[in-house]
Amino acid sequence: MKILVTGAKGQLGRDITWTLSKDHHVMGLGREVCDIRDMELIKYYMHNFQPDMVINCASITHVDACETNTLLAMDVNAYGVKNLACICQQMHVLLVHISTDYVFDGQYGLPYEVCHSPNPINAYGYSKWLGEQYVKRICSKYYILRTSWLFGPYGYNFVNKIMDQIPYKDTLYVVDDQVGSPTYTQDFILMLRGIITSNCYGIYHVANNGSCSRYAFAKTIIRYLKEENTKVLPIQSHTVLTGAERPKYSVLSNKKAEDLCGQTMPTWEDALKRFIHSFTLQHKML
Repeated sequence: MKILVTGAKGQLGRDITWTLSKDHHVMGLGREVCDIRDMELIKYYMHNFQPDMVINCASITHVDACETNTLLAMDVNAYGVKNLACICQQMHVLLVHISTDYVFDGQYGLPYEVCHSPNPINAYGYSKWLGEQYVKRICSKYYILRTSWLFGPYGYNFVNKIMDQIPYKDTLYVVDDQVGSPTYTQDFILMLRGIITSNCYGIYHVANNGSCSRYAFAKTIIRYLKEENTKVLPIQSHTVLTGAERPKYSVLSNKKAEDLCGQTMPTWEDALKRFIHSFTLQHKML
C-alpha cells in the first residue's frame, strides 16, 4: 500500500512513518516540505505519489500558542485539513485524520465514548474539532482517530519534560486537577494498523487504558526512572500561568476501537514502563 504521511517530522508522524515503512511504501512529508495550508503543493505531491491513503499528522499542537495565535491554529488545524479532505475526495483516496481529546470540555466525569458530543473549551480544541467537521462533511472514506497525552521516542512531550528537569531541580510542581490517558505512540500505531484496514470508516478513540492526573503521571515517571531524590508535589491549575484552559477530565474510552480490532490497549503504566526501558537502553548504548 502507498501511504502519504503529512506532519511526518512531528512526534507521531515520525513514528508512524518509520513503523509503517516496514510493510508499506510510505512518503513522509514534514511542514518544511509540504505545508497543508498550500493547496497546490498538496496537489503536487498527491498527483506525483498517487497514494492509496493519507495519514494527516500535521497540526499545531502547542495549546497555549493556539490560544495566542488563533488564526494560525485555524489555518492549519481546520482549513489545512479541509484542503487535504477536498483533494482526497477528488482523488478517491482514504483520509486518516489524527485528532485529540481536547475536543471535549472535560465535564462528563467518565471516559468519553465516540458518541459523546464535543464541546471544546480552548482554541486548540476548537480548531481540531472544526478540522474533524471538514473531514466528515467532505470525505466519503475517512477515519478520525482521537488520542491523548502522547509520548514516544520522537519530539518533545510530558515525559521528556520531566526527564529534562530532573538534573536541575530537587522538587517538581505538577498540576493535580487535569486527568487524562497518557498514550505511547507505538501502542497507538498498533491499533491504528488494525483500524485502517477494517473498512469500517468513522471516528475512533485510541489511547492507553487507565487514567491519571499530570501529577500522578510525573510521580510514576520518577518512580520508573528510580530517581528517589526528586520530589513531585501537586499544585492546582489556577496557580500556573497558561494561555489556555485545559479540560479537567478528558479520558477516552477505547471500546469501539478495541471491539473492532479484537485487541485491548495496554495500560498507560505498562506503556510508560516499556518506553522508559527503551529510552534507558538507547542512552546506555551512546
